[in-house]
Amino acid sequence: MAEWDFIQREIEGLSRLLAKTVFGKSSSISLVTDDGVISSKDFLKFTLFDMLAKGEINEAENLLHTKMEEEPCSEYFAAGIEFYSELNKISDFELEECDFSREEIADGVEALRMLL
Repeated sequence: MAEWDFIQREIEGLSRLLAKTVFGKSSSISLVTDDGVISSKDFLKFTLFDMLAKGEINEAENLLHTKMEEEPCSEYFAAGIEFYSELNKISDFELEECDFSREEIADGVEALRMLL
């Protein structure tokens, strides 16, 4: 259990550090722009969180990495950081139910960082 707590804290810290380093601010970004329209890049965040709510974690992660490989950009990176931060808040039991693990979260954050 202590090992999982350590991994979870490391993921949270890495997420905050990457967001602060890349964007100079916290990782929180808004889905709606100033004019009230969701951009195509923000739509990825919406889709990821919708898939997360449905328990489609592996599929969401695959979509995220596909988009980042096709068009590496800060908006996709920010959406990915938020996605992994939310994943990190899910209980071990829920992750297991979705065939996912804390190690995969850490690996995903590192892979995302390498794509930017």
